Amino acid sequence: MRSPSNQLTAWTWALAWLLFPATLTAPILHAAPPETCSGIKFRTLGGTQFWSDQLLFRGWRIQRNALTHHYRLLDSKNYRHTWGSLEDCEKTLAQLKAQLKLLPIKGKVVIVLHGLGRTRNSMHDISQYLKTHGDYTVLTMSYASTRAPVADHAKSLHQVIRGMPQATEVSFVAHSLGNLVIRHYLADIRKKKILHPPWGSIIMLAPPNQGSSMAQQISNNKAVRAVWGPSGNEIGSHWSRLSTQLATPKC
Repeated sequence: MRSPSNQLTAWTWALAWLLFPATLTAPILHAAPPETCSGIKFRTLGGTQFWSDQLLFRGWRIQRNALTHHYRLLDSKNYRHTWGSLEDCEKTLAQLKAQLKLLPIKGKVVIVLHGLGRTRNSMHDISQYLKTHGDYTVLTMSYASTRAPVADHAKSLHQVIRGMPQATEVSFVAHSLGNLVIRHYLADIRKKKILHPPWGSIIMLAPPNQGSSMAQQISNNKAVRAVWGPSGNEIGSHWSRLSTQLATPKC
């Protein structure tokens, strides 16, 4: 028979797996390559909890590793074409744009963001619906939700938006933590007086706009804190500090 402490640990990990399966099933992290490599295609899982999109373009993604800070270029089937520095990934993508005659992103854009411990795949159905029923370019963004603070996710979102200067309108659909990433981004650009494409709408699905009572209740549990990482701690025990860094959308 298990002791009460062992039973508590088992239930803790079971709860963590139910809430954040993508985190616990994340692939083993490989160290950054010593130099930039290109022309060698390698199938990946597309990035779960260690990679954040920095540029999204017609199915291509440049991602940054939250721990090693190196970059990689993936195609729409999650094959890695280049990895190493941002500059070399951008160079390879520029060549592909010319070879494949890819047109720039224009018009209305919707950026879709997942929540804590999830992946872009969790937003697949919503993204497909928007692509089918709306006159939008839909970009489903992935970010390392459990491996970095909200401020870092907001910087990644800023990079994604910078990568489509010809967009005439930007809207968002976000779940849970993704909404706080947007609000942090809004606060950042207002503070730094950075220009942003015209706003459309922000659709918030289950946003923890006042923090998370559940996160606060279990924030002292070391196992859960290790699973959900900096961002989870911010919406729990560190909410009072994070809340001062978030803007209220005007749209």
